[in-house]
Amino acid sequence: MKFSQSGLNNHPLVEQAFNVSYARATQGETFDATLQKVKQKMENWYNETWSFYQTTSYDDKTEMANRKKRLDGEYEGYLSRAGTVAQEVLEGDFSLLNLRPAQEIIDYAENTPPHVLAAALLLPGIKSDDDVEKMTADFGAETGELLHALYHIKDDPDLESYSAQDLEDFKDDPVEPQWELDRLTAASPDVKTIYLARMTVLMQHEIDTTKADLRQDSKADVALEAGREEKVYGLANAVARINPEMDRRFRDAFNELASLTSSTLRLAVDRGDDLVLKPAEKMILQQVKPKEKTDREPPPVDVI
Repeated sequence: MKFSQSGLNNHPLVEQAFNVSYARATQGETFDATLQKVKQKMENWYNETWSFYQTTSYDDKTEMANRKKRLDGEYEGYLSRAGTVAQEVLEGDFSLLNLRPAQEIIDYAENTPPHVLAAALLLPGIKSDDDVEKMTADFGAETGELLHALYHIKDDPDLESYSAQDLEDFKDDPVEPQWELDRLTAASPDVKTIYLARMTVLMQHEIDTTKADLRQDSKADVALEAGREEKVYGLANAVARINPEMDRRFRDAFNELASLTSSTLRLAVDRGDDLVLKPAEKMILQQVKPKEKTDREPPPVDVI
């Protein structure tokens, strides 16, 4: 993907952040290697499907020939899309974690400065304080401050009293949810904007995944884990009132997920403009048509 295709603001800092984050996200993978893997999976699917047809008795030779012709056509169609599929595979994590949050900010936040978009693009690649320092040197103090705050959003307030060994082990230990809420509540508007954009994008991705699961199996266990609604409410309340349209989009995304998973709670705004978590007035369970199955069917297409 090129910066000109991203839909991001045409600003040197944003373009630099895009290029750096893209390179980090796709490190070690090339398009040609990914394309070869995709084509191999398509070929495997073709061979498995043809083998299935050959082991299934068809008295009508004309029908068998027609099946072969249709299979060949489908295979050619898949091969014609191999380049597009390979690009999607290669850029999948970058699109979800780096690009889409930045696009969410551009589309629904107001008057966003370039360093906020740069931080949103770079954040998924931040794995240590050394990364923060390097990005600060490359992108400036304003971008670095946002990355530092977001990277340490779950830190123990008493972190300064930690020993060197404690600090080394800290990131692998469970954290207290209240620390995250406290830091978010006290965070700058720009930090809250980036955090909310990421939450919304990941929630929308979870919705898509849940719908796909239900299409495969209408009785799939997609229930939210215990306490999820209260945690989402706390996070949403901590970042609220900076970008009203982004707030609304996150509420809508969570409520759609709640409906899909049969949760009885919804996010809403009361008459005092406060965010509340309340019981659904009327449960509307989305009906997702399950995939029809037969006793025997050809292997599914799996190219990703």
